[in-house]
Amino acid sequence: MLKLFIVILAKVGKTRTCVQCVGEGRFISTLESGKETVVSCRACDGMGVVTTYLKCVNCGGKRHEECGIYVKIDKGITELYTIQINHCGNLMPDGSRQGDLIIEVLVDNKSANGLFKRRDNNLSITLDVDLRDAILGYLNRPVFIYLDGKPIHLPLLSGAVLKPGPKINMPGYGMPKYLDSRGLDDDLYITFNVVFPNYVNITESSDDRKVINKFFMIEKERKARENATVIDDDDDDVDDNDNDNNKKDDDDSSYSYNIILEF
Repeated sequence: MLKLFIVILAKVGKTRTCVQCVGEGRFISTLESGKETVVSCRACDGMGVVTTYLKCVNCGGKRHEECGIYVKIDKGITELYTIQINHCGNLMPDGSRQGDLIIEVLVDNKSANGLFKRRDNNLSITLDVDLRDAILGYLNRPVFIYLDGKPIHLPLLSGAVLKPGPKINMPGYGMPKYLDSRGLDDDLYITFNVVFPNYVNITESSDDRKVINKFFMIEKERKARENATVIDDDDDDVDDNDNDNNKKDDDDSSYSYNIILEF
């Protein structure tokens, strides 16, 4: 409900026939040349009647009156829609009739906080997501606050990497359709913007770097590790020297991988 303060112009008067032109609004005048011409009556400005204004009983002769009017704005109202309120306009000269108030609605295409944008009956929003959340995911925390004040949760499961620029559609979270008794709302389109940091603090620990390399293993490296085979030499005919060398190698065995991060 919206309350408007309006100014009502009030003029109350009594109309009578002009005595100068006897209601004709004009005179027939004869020029020096003998030619006749029509001249408007100056007393009534050619109207034929003269209105004598009296003091209005509502405004006391101030000629305007300010009052407050509550106007109902239905949800989903569209741009340039007009609302007519009867008998809330200017007062007519006869003092007995009052005109109508015509309200033209201008709808802002952005919400008060600038987060939501409206296009027709659909809404759109752009959400910033930290790089850590885009990679590690998040579960039960509100992502944004909807227009009605309720928190909206959009869980991103761990391991489902969120890339920059994806869009999702939430049916029924758009603008309500104006004067639609079915109560159907349009859609909300969400665009994710992954915010990359200017600097990343990389640890110098070799063990931590191995974890990071394994964490960011690309698909090519993953397939190469899955297809890797280990050959066990169980031949009893191998000489003792080879066995001793193999035993020493087994004790000091280590595997190294050259990890290349592709961005």
